[in-house]
Amino acid sequence: MNITDRSVAGIKNYKIVKSNKLINSKHTLSPLQWRLILLTAAQIKKDDTEFNECVIGLRELFDLKRGDKISDKYNQAREAAVGLTNSSVYIQKGKHWVAFPFVTKAEGKEGEDYIKIRFAQEMKPFFLQLNAGEYTSYKPINCWGFVSGHSFRLYELLIQYFPNINKRTFKIADFKNLLNVEEKYKRFSDLKRRVIDPAVHDINSYEPSGMFVDYEIKRRGRSVNEIIFSMSKKGNGLVSDGAHELMGEVNIKPQTIQPQLNFDQLTAEDVTPVESLSEDEEILAAIGYKAKTKNGMSQALEAISHLIRQYGLIQVRKKVRVVQQAKKVENPIGYLTMALKEDYQLRMEPAVNQKADATQAAYVENRQKEQEARQAVMLHKKKQESISREFDKFWKDLCFEYLNNNIFGQFPNYVNYLNGEASAYERKFLQEWNCNKPTTEAKKYFGRWIIGQIGTEEHKRYLNDGVKFYAMKHHKFNWDQY
Repeated sequence: MNITDRSVAGIKNYKIVKSNKLINSKHTLSPLQWRLILLTAAQIKKDDTEFNECVIGLRELFDLKRGDKISDKYNQAREAAVGLTNSSVYIQKGKHWVAFPFVTKAEGKEGEDYIKIRFAQEMKPFFLQLNAGEYTSYKPINCWGFVSGHSFRLYELLIQYFPNINKRTFKIADFKNLLNVEEKYKRFSDLKRRVIDPAVHDINSYEPSGMFVDYEIKRRGRSVNEIIFSMSKKGNGLVSDGAHELMGEVNIKPQTIQPQLNFDQLTAEDVTPVESLSEDEEILAAIGYKAKTKNGMSQALEAISHLIRQYGLIQVRKKVRVVQQAKKVENPIGYLTMALKEDYQLRMEPAVNQKADATQAAYVENRQKEQEARQAVMLHKKKQESISREFDKFWKDLCFEYLNNNIFGQFPNYVNYLNGEASAYERKFLQEWNCNKPTTEAKKYFGRWIIGQIGTEEHKRYLNDGVKFYAMKHHKFNWDQY
């Protein structure tokens, strides 16, 4: 079987349509299994009433370049595909629950550059003949570069609301259940370190995701009770002009497009680092304050914020130790206020007091340095995204310049290349050229090939090193600084 018979060029840019019920179900997959699901779902057509057997090219699945060995990746693909026949979706409504696998058939042959997958029949209500308002749509390319399976999961849960709604709140117990980690991470600090922060980093650092994610937490006493994700638009990851949409048009409410951020005008104040506990909350915990109501906590945080503005962070933290040293303090915020106003001192020798002051100052200085470092990383990523958009346009124009100047002289050689050593992904373009209906993507890849054959040394550097070379040459920007 020739892989071009069933595959479609540019499939990562096709829209997939997925039921909201499936998105809100309980399941977990590895990154490779997610990519298999995405490439399979992207081949579903709008009018399909049954699932067809879908062909997944291994070069496309692993983003292999020319010359890379498929044999090194075949076992990984086979294990991931077989695993999908055992991975279950779990949905519960009230007392009723149902569980079923994603895939009922996965097939391949050693030595071939593709595998075949067919969704389970139980998945039909979640992919076929969906009505408006029942589904969420996005493209595989929007999350293709994620490195954590939890990143794909979080992205789906947020893109289900975004851009019409830019916040989504989860009870921590519900969030763990959706990601199927309720038994794995008992403490929120572990959930934050192992699941939430890596997933947020994946989404924010991967430009085609089209979304920046921030989050805050709400506590009930000392325990984290809720997590609130905030989403904002970035770049053009959610917009693809001219990309073929297999599922047809999707109705989206009109929205105001924010102007793109000019990196040269970006300052440190434009970037807000995400922290697990604010200074105000740390101080309240240190002096033993416990709010009886939600409103009481808000007022307490405002009182601490006012004291920091009035006396400075170092002085406030110094007097926190005075409060900690006192006994039976009924009103810790009031006592802290008086300690600042009347300059209460710790009961210790002056030399020891000076050492405590120095330790406190060092803590504040280190915290400021950490914050500056986080801001520098985020600013660096902002510029990466800006340069990436610029390079995409530059590279497309360069490919088409070579294409227009060399199409007749190089085309026969290019056809021989497509029939020979080309990757499975590139071979998909052969049928388009044979029908004299090449897509924009097919033309772009022809231009790439011409550059590889007769391009200047500088242009070949763009082909091999891509945006990193472009960033250094045109912006004197070290792409891998962080």
